[in-house]
Amino acid sequence: DNMIHRRSKNKHGKKGVAEFVTKKGIFFKARIKGRDGKRFQIGVYNTVDEAHEAYKKASIELHGEFSNTQTVG
Repeated sequence: DNMIHRRSKNKHGKKGVAEFVTKKGIFFKARIKGRDGKRFQIGVYNTVDEAHEAYKKASIELHGEFSNTQTVG
C-alpha cells in the first residue's frame, strides 16, 4: 500500500498526468498504477486539469481509502 503514495516528478505538478506532443498539438495522458503494479491508461485529454480530474476519480475507485490525489512537489 505504501508504494501507491510514491511521488513522481513531472513538469505540471499533477500526479498521474503525462504530456505528449503530436502533429495536432499538445495533449495529456492520465495514467494510474494498480495495487498489482499493472499500469492503466485512463484516457487522453486536452488540458492538464481534465487529465488530473480523471486520475483522481480513478484513484478513488481503484485505491479507495488509500487514494492519494495530491499534486506533486
